[in-house]
Amino acid sequence: MYSKSIYKRQKQIIMKDQNVYHFKSDELEKSVSSINEEGIAFAEELAHDNAGLNLPKQDSPIKVFIGPLTAFYNKAIGKIQSVLSSALSKYDLEQAEQELREKESAAAKELQEVDNVIRLKVREKEKVEKKGTVPLQKAKRWRRLRPFNFCVILLDIGFSSTAFMQMGYSLLFSMAIAIGIGISIFLLSEHWPDILEKLKTWKQKLMLTIVLYIALTVVFYVIGYFRTTGLSTTSGIATSPWYFCILNLFFFTVVTAVVIINKPNRSERKKLDDYKTLLEEISEAEAKKNDINQGLSDARENFKDKKESREKVMLYAISLEALVVNYYESACQVYSTQNVQRRNDGLVPVMFSEDPPALTLYFTNLKN
Repeated sequence: MYSKSIYKRQKQIIMKDQNVYHFKSDELEKSVSSINEEGIAFAEELAHDNAGLNLPKQDSPIKVFIGPLTAFYNKAIGKIQSVLSSALSKYDLEQAEQELREKESAAAKELQEVDNVIRLKVREKEKVEKKGTVPLQKAKRWRRLRPFNFCVILLDIGFSSTAFMQMGYSLLFSMAIAIGIGISIFLLSEHWPDILEKLKTWKQKLMLTIVLYIALTVVFYVIGYFRTTGLSTTSGIATSPWYFCILNLFFFTVVTAVVIINKPNRSERKKLDDYKTLLEEISEAEAKKNDINQGLSDARENFKDKKESREKVMLYAISLEALVVNYYESACQVYSTQNVQRRNDGLVPVMFSEDPPALTLYFTNLKN
């Protein structure tokens, strides 16, 4: 009768995880605590009533006389169930697990598709790089040399602006005209290979080049003439206009040669664009793969949180059931003690050496 086996089993469950999971309902705990005093008072009253009739008998079944106490504490167990079942229903693991499995299945298919795309794109990239059809080194070399061309044009702009100022133009106007000429020369040298590429025969290309140089010679000669005039007027130094003209033509030729040799042509730029597009597609596919993995990780984390939350409710409910079991066994002990003390026949019924009937523990049985 005084065995604490049920309570010990519940206590072991609680002590195992009490530092891991926490869930609390002050209102429910207050209600469960009030049961102890009510149960003890009920056990004493029941013991006195039975003792006045010298009951239970020596061989009376325990359920007959302890039954009212069992029913009283089962009612408390039922209250715990009714309150915490609603909290437990929020964490339906069966549905949550099904949703997680569906997400994992869908994610697995998407990852397989994305991995196939990445594998094919990477294979295509390696194939292109192995063949060397993409002028990557040429493109890098052109990016390094292009600022050099721009600096040469800036130098020419400085020479031209000085010449226009010698012609009597203002500094602002001279700079504007010099910059316009410099930009025109820069753009012409940049796109001259593309212009020549549009022509079909080498004769057409040669004739167009000759026409260009004749036009540039006229422009540079005129600018050189005013430079030499300015120099002879200010410093008395006589210089031929052809000196500046040839110097400008040399600058233009060098810049244009650098462009022709190092700048990727139209077909090469097309290959570079296709290669960049391929790299972007690989990058997008890898980003998509990361998003899928992150989404899957979030779904698993949410399921884990829901599982832990359910476990918190379960262990809290089990702890309350164990507390009620403790109260129940204490009440049974009070009943047996008070009954023996109040009896007139001096008997100690056999039932007092037996364990009381077990309470119907909903959450404990559910956990097990």
